[in-house]
Amino acid sequence: MDSSTPSAYSIDSTQENLNRLHDMISQDLGDNIPEAPSSWAESLYKDLSTTGAMQNFLDGGSEYCNGRWTKIPKAPKVNSELYHPICRIINSVIQRLGTSGASNGREAVVSEPTRGATGGVEQYVGPDIAIKATGPSFSIVKGRPTAFTNVAAYFDVKLDSEVDDVWSHLARMSEHAKHIFIGQPNRFYVRSMLVTEHSARLFHFDRSGALYTLPFNFHEDPHTFIRLILGLSTLDERILGLDDSIRWTTAADGTKNGGTLTTIGPDKTIVTYELVSGEDPFIRPTLRGRGTTCWAAKNSEGQRFIVKDYWVTDKCTSEFKLLQAVKGLRGICHMVSYEKDRAQTQDFRGDISSFKKGAFQNLASVRIVMKAYGSTIEHFTSIEQVLAALRDAITAHKALLSRNIIHRDVSPNNILLPADPEDNERGVLIDLDMAFETDEQVSKTLIDHRLGTRMFQSFMVLKSYRFASILDKVDHHYARVIGLFDAALERLQKSVAAAVSAPKADAVSCCPGSQSTTSDSVVSKPTSVVTSATSLQDFQPVTPPDGGSPPPTDGKASPDRPLTPPNQATGHVEPVISRSPKRRYDEIEFDDGEDASFDSKRRCPPGRTSGEDNVEVLQAIKDCYALEKQIQNMETKLQDLRNTHTAKIGYINKHSTLLSPMSRIPLEIQQYIFEYAVNSSENSRTGTVLTISSVCGQWRYAALKTSSLWSHISITLPKYPLPHQFYWEREGIEPHQWLDAKINTFDVSEWTAKVQVLLEFAKTFASRSRNYPLTLTFDATKLFVFGGSDEPRVLISSMLDGFSMCTKPLLDVLCGLAPRLRDVDFSLPCATPCTTLLQILGVLNRDMSPQLRNVQVAIDLKDFSVPDYGKIRGAFEAMKRGQSFAGSDLYHSYSLNLRSICPEYFSLPIIWSGLTSLTFTSRAADFQLLEEPLDATLIICSLLHNCPNLEHCDFSLPTVSYDDEEPLSLDDNTLDSVISLPRLKTLKVRQISSAPLGFAKILDLPELRELTLTSNPWEPSPRGSNYPLHRPDSESSA
Repeated sequence: MDSSTPSAYSIDSTQENLNRLHDMISQDLGDNIPEAPSSWAESLYKDLSTTGAMQNFLDGGSEYCNGRWTKIPKAPKVNSELYHPICRIINSVIQRLGTSGASNGREAVVSEPTRGATGGVEQYVGPDIAIKATGPSFSIVKGRPTAFTNVAAYFDVKLDSEVDDVWSHLARMSEHAKHIFIGQPNRFYVRSMLVTEHSARLFHFDRSGALYTLPFNFHEDPHTFIRLILGLSTLDERILGLDDSIRWTTAADGTKNGGTLTTIGPDKTIVTYELVSGEDPFIRPTLRGRGTTCWAAKNSEGQRFIVKDYWVTDKCTSEFKLLQAVKGLRGICHMVSYEKDRAQTQDFRGDISSFKKGAFQNLASVRIVMKAYGSTIEHFTSIEQVLAALRDAITAHKALLSRNIIHRDVSPNNILLPADPEDNERGVLIDLDMAFETDEQVSKTLIDHRLGTRMFQSFMVLKSYRFASILDKVDHHYARVIGLFDAALERLQKSVAAAVSAPKADAVSCCPGSQSTTSDSVVSKPTSVVTSATSLQDFQPVTPPDGGSPPPTDGKASPDRPLTPPNQATGHVEPVISRSPKRRYDEIEFDDGEDASFDSKRRCPPGRTSGEDNVEVLQAIKDCYALEKQIQNMETKLQDLRNTHTAKIGYINKHSTLLSPMSRIPLEIQQYIFEYAVNSSENSRTGTVLTISSVCGQWRYAALKTSSLWSHISITLPKYPLPHQFYWEREGIEPHQWLDAKINTFDVSEWTAKVQVLLEFAKTFASRSRNYPLTLTFDATKLFVFGGSDEPRVLISSMLDGFSMCTKPLLDVLCGLAPRLRDVDFSLPCATPCTTLLQILGVLNRDMSPQLRNVQVAIDLKDFSVPDYGKIRGAFEAMKRGQSFAGSDLYHSYSLNLRSICPEYFSLPIIWSGLTSLTFTSRAADFQLLEEPLDATLIICSLLHNCPNLEHCDFSLPTVSYDDEEPLSLDDNTLDSVISLPRLKTLKVRQISSAPLGFAKILDLPELRELTLTSNPWEPSPRGSNYPLHRPDSESSA
């Protein structure tokens, strides 16, 4: 093969060296590079020219005649004979068919040869033909009229005999594409063409890798050839693959002197930043992968920011989501705004459904605007500064772990010093693009050697890759510093001389392969391993022909892999790991990629072993390639079945939308519909939610994504299995002996199973509602339903222990949800104050339920209330002394419904001062005639005294039988204080005729607006209304 333009990857055409070339390309572009059909090239750039205009060009000029391009030699001996003819055709198409101004802004040029370093052989170090460009995204490097900074596209020229050497073409084309991405950091993708005397092939490079078409005969299909030339030279920078949100400003000589960056601001409006002049962006030198680019920018007020552009897979957690979750944490970089899904690589490649599985992974462009900090921790000025920075970084890392976020890329380059020396933050942890969030206490994420900076990976991560044999020989000193921050500090200790406390700004770093960079006092200027303006003529090969380490041309060690003296005894040379700043040995990292086949092609730098070991290793490599060949042959036999299966899946995906109109509705609309349906349904809210989530997979997905649907937890305890009165009368069993009866075992176990169902129900709704505020409805009114009025109270008392044991797990779960409770409706049946059901009342306070806004509680203790008048007198005496129960701040609404009056209420865990509504709903018939009727009124007085924030009150007084004796009254000895209710607006008193004389006199109601008094039918004259209520504004009586 005669070629005067060997690729930088070109090596001897032995099978072993071809395999090595395959490995090198796989590391950059992946092992499975898709080949697009020629129809994809034919479909491109249809709008740039009409068929009639192209045909007029072909018919009216001297470029094309008799079915072929006349300037192209029919049988060239070397490919250099094709350079100028093809270049003339390109310029002719641009001048005659290009858009207005294209002839001034685009020009095809042939690269000139330069002398190589050995043998005087002329070598092209850049592409054979380049299209020079001018415009907002292009600039000229001073002294270099043509460089990768002002190239729109490029062409390589070969002979027909070389057209099938795809891997060599990919290697050379990817080299040029990589330099264009570096010289033009705002590139989304790069396209180029390989042209021979008869055929042309289109190459496409983006952050997902490479894509190339089958060769087509451009003599037989001149229209496609013309459209591709117009597309590669168009003035529309978006069509060229450039991000037009970034615009350069150039001086008169074409050199770059500034620029602007447009993005979305914090308030979702368009914001334009000014790029900081003189500060080149940080650019990742790899072609495939995240493609991280960091810009230094400032706003109109002069505030400085770092704008980070990168690409991320659909399955990865975007960095902006994590930065939102940790916003405000000390020591973590502060995000100002973000812009997601700016572009997707699948939109650049046409129909991707024909690609093999694993051949393509879609990436989306994300932009994050962050606060600017100082330089990296390597540029410390004192021991105190670096230790303080590491301390803050460790604290920040701990804060991330507390939010279930694992950083996975801690290194000195990701720990920054503050821009302002007076800043409270001494060290800031940045770069969360490799971090992930886990909800598990023990992470299920497997070890992945592809993530993070190789030098600072832990011992176990390195052993999971191909470093196990090397690490077995490593001195134990390194095993002790495998911690992330220990490794960072170890590097800092080695980066400066022992007697020097601070590095000089212009000193050469002692870290192999890196140099110290002087950083701005406000914005750090990352060190890049490549320059952003590489000349076409200055490009040098990166891989030697024999695949080993390239010999130094100036007597010095290679900057990326320093030479290590061999062991004098054995001649063995230990491998050296480079410590270049921000250097990734694994530049291609896809966190959740399904295809990991390229792992087999990634190798650490080969160790230099003895000749005998080398023979064995080479033989093993040959055996592996032979096995891979056999596997490939077997996979070919299955390809037809796979293609059929893929076609069927594509058909299903394409037409499955016909099955349900809801599948075409966006998720946000579906969620709104579901919320409206649940809120307006006449049926049970719980049943409606469960029904919606059971219709189909799509509805279930939408329902599970809508947290508010699951935020209402309704618990209704079933009836407890009490035996009927006829049962114990027939069997002669006393009620207190019922627990020993045989019927107890079956009935209680069945009831316990029902409570267990309610427990699982509560857990499910609590989990699916995520962090949404909860509404809890707890109804236990149906728990105890008695068959007759003569059943002794000892029956229920005897079963309290068993009841508590069954309901305790449910109550524990509900009480655990206290921090999320917003609305509570709590109803209790007759129960003693010591029942476990009252456990829920204990958490209804500001400390345990900070989101609580509305509380409704209904309690009935009448069946267990044996009046203890000593307690009544004690409570009232405490009221007279000004004592009351400890309360909390007011709730928005806290309603208490008491179905009876008894002193046991004082022992309930209720925040009395938080009540806004108090109701006694008992009927007159529910009260027995009290021997001490005055004490019933005292209970009400005590309750009112402990509720100073009441706004609404409704209660019934117990029935009192009055005879001819003198009516009851609250004398002066009893009444030495007034019950003040400054917020009370409405008051309703039933059976006012039962009130003692003077009852109204002790009430001070300055804000009362509505008063309702009701007396007994047989006692129309209210005795307690003889005294006026205490209202300073009114003199009217009740």
